[in-house]
Amino acid sequence: MKKKLTSLFLVFIILGLAACNAERVQEQAIPSGGLTPPIINLPTPYYNTTVEYGKPDLITDNTEPLRAYIHFPVAGDVTDEIIVEWARGVHQSAYNEIAEIRKNDPKAKGEVNIQFDSYFVNGRYAGILENGIFMSSHLAHPRSIIRTFNIDTKNKILLANTDILDYSQSANILAVMHDRITEDHPDAANYLTEMNEKWLEHIAIGHDGIIVVLERSVFLPSHIGALKVTLPYNKLGSAFVLGAEPSPEP
Repeated sequence: MKKKLTSLFLVFIILGLAACNAERVQEQAIPSGGLTPPIINLPTPYYNTTVEYGKPDLITDNTEPLRAYIHFPVAGDVTDEIIVEWARGVHQSAYNEIAEIRKNDPKAKGEVNIQFDSYFVNGRYAGILENGIFMSSHLAHPRSIIRTFNIDTKNKILLANTDILDYSQSANILAVMHDRITEDHPDAANYLTEMNEKWLEHIAIGHDGIIVVLERSVFLPSHIGALKVTLPYNKLGSAFVLGAEPSPEP
């Protein structure tokens, strides 16, 4: 009987030490205040997205008042620093916003959750679409967070939107976009009467065309959400100026 009690006592001691160690590991993983959380490498994507370029990485902060899950690709080239800096900036901005709200409401909480799609086209160009939301107890609806990156992997440079589209032909580009939106959302036609270049701020190179993303509630009714629209290369004509790659499909 004494042996059994001794064995049980040892088990409890081991479990207690393991729990303490786990707490210490958690404290080390999340820096004080959650302002600069570590980048945690994920071996494979665990969310339902398209990942053709880069290895998924994550900025995470599981502490209140702000929970953050910001996914982004890292490919080991010079553009990584730009993308990581953007992700950290989004986290810091969200944290600051919640901190400001908590000055009047100490119970305020929030969450920022961003995922990404990446497309690798013709063995040279990468289009990256960061798409997520910021939520807080003081917002009636989630707020969209959208950012796109386009990379020429051959020259290891980040492409500007004007390297991809000729904005002097924005009327023609927007006409294509108008048709694509109304195909899927006929009820949105009344909101498309005053389209301008601001609608083309977030673009990404895709396989079938240029992907345009519209923030939730900014251009279209909130029930449509953040909308992705693909502008086929063969519809863009000379407004597509990237070059021979990716080639517009016939």
